[in-house]
Amino acid sequence: MSSFEKQKQNDQESQVSNLSIAYRKAAPYLNLVYILIASILMFGALGWFADDFFQAKPIFTVLGIFVGLGIGFYSFFKSLKQLEKNNN
Repeated sequence: MSSFEKQKQNDQESQVSNLSIAYRKAAPYLNLVYILIASILMFGALGWFADDFFQAKPIFTVLGIFVGLGIGFYSFFKSLKQLEKNNN
């Protein structure tokens, strides 16, 4: 293996290492987004099922989405504050 090929391989390994470090740092913040989306979808689905049960179309679905937004943002900012506290 020539020195050029060795250098190219070392460069590729360092790029993969840098990428994994970046993903490791971003993972907690990506998790926050998943929590926010999951709460909106979960409460929206509960509202949709409640609408179906009570025959009151879109009232509970809209209410569920807003409740999901509220709980999701509360959880988002609470977790974000905890992450920032841990980083300092």
